[in-house]
Amino acid sequence: MFYKNLFKSVACIAILMLMTSCGGLKTKEVILDDCIKIPAQSIKLAVNDYSDEEETDIDLESTITIEALKDSHGTVYMKLYDKDDVELIKLIGDELPKDAGQKKKCNFGLSWFEEKTKEELNDIIKQTDHVKFE
Repeated sequence: MFYKNLFKSVACIAILMLMTSCGGLKTKEVILDDCIKIPAQSIKLAVNDYSDEEETDIDLESTITIEALKDSHGTVYMKLYDKDDVELIKLIGDELPKDAGQKKKCNFGLSWFEEKTKEELNDIIKQTDHVKFE
């Protein structure tokens, strides 16, 4: 009986540790230039392949909620860093909210001149420890 309860306890602890360690990337709230607010949120990075017969187009993407605090027409970058705070890659946001008070889910992806293989991008995702916005 003792070993049965001990096994159940160890199994429960292992499941709880697994659930908390697989939470993905989490950000803190960020305000950029008193114009853009990026609320604290969990983010997911994904490699997407849009290649066809004529062209290879592989992108590293993420969707982030952004709020405009003032009327704005700026650009927001999301930089990915490893555990040693070394920048791995920079993603650019598109279709940002323009009007004060507007909230929007914005897509972040590689700039058009950034070319990486699917394997390189998956390796970057594995190395990513945290992100910063600018």
